Amino acid sequence: MQAAVTDGFASTRLIAASARERNIATPMLDLASALFAECLDLDYRREDMSAVIAAIEARTDAATVPTLEEAVPERRRERG
Repeated sequence: MQAAVTDGFASTRLIAASARERNIATPMLDLASALFAECLDLDYRREDMSAVIAAIEARTDAATVPTLEEAVPERRRERG
């Protein structure tokens, strides 16, 4: 059984809303939801959820990869 991107996006939004009502942080779920939203923007609505790979590729093509110090500000503070 496969689920479409629209199903994955809807599920992540429902789960996140329920978690927020209970004051539960959902950082990985938020990332998944953002990737599904990007898939919708890329018009992969009816594709199965593996289409998130296209969203990751689009992010990679559009961005430069940050250094560890840029990505994790705490490391900058530790080094002075």
